[in-house]
Amino acid sequence: MNPVTSESFSILKLEWARKQFLSELVSDFQRCRTFDSFRSQRQIEVLLDRPREQLVILARVLPLKILSNHPTNNERLSSLSAKEQEAVEALRNDYEKDHTKHFQQHVLNIARKDHPEVKAEFNAATRNGNNLIKEIAARFNCELAGAARGEWGLIFYEQDLRITLSLKLGRNMELEYYLSISDKAFSRSLCFHDRYLGVLGIGSSEWNVETADQFPDKLVKGAEFALWHKNEYEKIISDILKQEK
Repeated sequence: MNPVTSESFSILKLEWARKQFLSELVSDFQRCRTFDSFRSQRQIEVLLDRPREQLVILARVLPLKILSNHPTNNERLSSLSAKEQEAVEALRNDYEKDHTKHFQQHVLNIARKDHPEVKAEFNAATRNGNNLIKEIAARFNCELAGAARGEWGLIFYEQDLRITLSLKLGRNMELEYYLSISDKAFSRSLCFHDRYLGVLGIGSSEWNVETADQFPDKLVKGAEFALWHKNEYEKIISDILKQEK
């Protein structure tokens, strides 16, 4: 059995997330900015609209996943220092204000799925995706699993672990990915439905797809990003295995 436990993985994943957040600060959030959906872009813009010293604090605490106003998150928040709590509360308030300001646009983005022209684009995009995903799976040397329309799974086996990259095109034409790792029997999970901005504690990780013609490029981009994320997690697993020796 693989000696990697969910606890050991979570500890190093938190360290990884904090380092990634700091690297985003250096690069002006270059990797984060690849997520170009309206919601993702608004979250990033609100985050960046604060002093650097606060961003450094947030790089340490947001990966604890305390941004949303939830009893469990608030309990974690209460254990932090006054400066850390202040930085999180300020960001929470600004997110809420921004969401209220752009509420109508958020509603319109969700409602797109009901527009006849968007339905037609979705249907055409998923047909394109069904063919393209086979090429991507062959290129990545992994198994391919289908699900509902617009959903695909790329499956990798490393030692006794099963790593799944799930790609999903929403009916409102937004693409997202999820990364899950478990043992082959699904009895032990290291992570479930991780997404980059979510792991950093910032928010949603989505790409906007305007048309079916645009979808192939976005699907390749999404798959490559998910593969990069997978490779980063494999480095974490490798580090744990080295420590066990």
